[in-house]
Amino acid sequence: MHSLAYKMTLAFLLVGLVGVGLAAVLIAANTTREFHSFVDAQARADMVARWTQYYVLRGSWEGTGEALPFIMPDAEPPSAERTLDRRPSPYPRQAPVYPLVVDAEGLAVFAAAGFAAGQPVPETITRDGLPIAANGETVGTLVMFDQPWPEAVPRTSFLTRFWRVLYWGAAGAVLLALALGVLFSRRLTRSLRELTVAAESMASGELQHSIPVRSNDEVGELTCAFNHMSADLTRAQQLRRQMTADVAHELRTPLSLVLGHAEALRDGVIPPSEETFGIIHDEAQRLARLVADLRTLSLSDAGELPLDRQPVSAGDLLAQTAAAFAAPAREQRVTLRTKADANLPEVLADADRIAQVLANLVSNALRYSPSGAEIVLSASCRGDAVRFAVDDNGPGIAPEDLPYVFERFYRSDKSRSRERDSTGLGLAIARSIIEGHGGRLDVQSTPGHGATFGFSLPIAPISI
Repeated sequence: MHSLAYKMTLAFLLVGLVGVGLAAVLIAANTTREFHSFVDAQARADMVARWTQYYVLRGSWEGTGEALPFIMPDAEPPSAERTLDRRPSPYPRQAPVYPLVVDAEGLAVFAAAGFAAGQPVPETITRDGLPIAANGETVGTLVMFDQPWPEAVPRTSFLTRFWRVLYWGAAGAVLLALALGVLFSRRLTRSLRELTVAAESMASGELQHSIPVRSNDEVGELTCAFNHMSADLTRAQQLRRQMTADVAHELRTPLSLVLGHAEALRDGVIPPSEETFGIIHDEAQRLARLVADLRTLSLSDAGELPLDRQPVSAGDLLAQTAAAFAAPAREQRVTLRTKADANLPEVLADADRIAQVLANLVSNALRYSPSGAEIVLSASCRGDAVRFAVDDNGPGIAPEDLPYVFERFYRSDKSRSRERDSTGLGLAIARSIIEGHGGRLDVQSTPGHGATFGFSLPIAPISI
């Protein structure tokens, strides 16, 4: 089984080979074609220049047959003739290629291409020829037939050097593609290898892992997501361990009281009395509440908390909660009042569960409100939802405690035991219920100025 780095390197190499090969073929074909066209054009221009120079120097086409070996590129000029420019010919000494030269009257200047000297040449042949001009006038036409030109030594040498450079360049490009493929694949798979090692460690129980983020691409995003997951799992593990310890602590106190009083009654240390049985009953009820709250939280965590959502009046929810806590509020000399917008619409919610949330929030507010304080239950329309809030003017919550007030069994003052009528799960349960409704329970507080807990519920659709 080949590694990802091997596959990526091979992919880079194949892409490099295909790209370089295709580019080399196109460049070679185009360069060869254009070079041949350029050389042929230069050769034709050179031949036209020679015939033009001959006519200018002689003033006519007379004597062309004798001068033909000198004008043509395969012949050396006669030693007696030095009047014409001797330019090096691009052609080797091969079989001569004599073109057809036609004068201004359309007659062949010398015998060539099947035409005798002085024989008329049809216009269909001369119309594609190269004009020969002297003194501003066209004195003839050079006709080049479609015949193979002699291969030039400079041309062959140039193409040989060109192909050699192209081969070496293509080989260098392929080697560069291979080197870059190895470099990039190792760099890319480095983070993947680290992720693999970290995932294997997490599978064995070591949850705390943080991998360096080396890029801002998809691999970097994957690394960030893995680090967040690792941190969340570590925190969840810590919370689970803390919850286990807290549950054990919360169960220990009532169980100790129940067992202690039961053993004392059995041994006759204390006489049976209504007070003794009341203590046992109260602690048993506390245990029952704690078990019920833990079950509610476990159902919520599993997404199985039953919710019977029906249209319910927001004003009725406030009124029922205020009526339930009217007596405890009077005993504590705390003012409890409601404030609701006029014509509040119904909300889509489980009435019993929302009543439980409001009861937890009001109970929590009463617990920390001093005598003479005020608690306000409010409801107001906010777009397509109704906002509920419980506002008190108690001591408030310290900023460092705000992020943890909804945690299970959390206490801001670690030195104090929890109140006898509280399981420490009320706010955690309230948050779970609101999240089950698709909302969010939030809190705002300033130390010394009370706290405000709030949540929103969607407005119930109007039945037609």
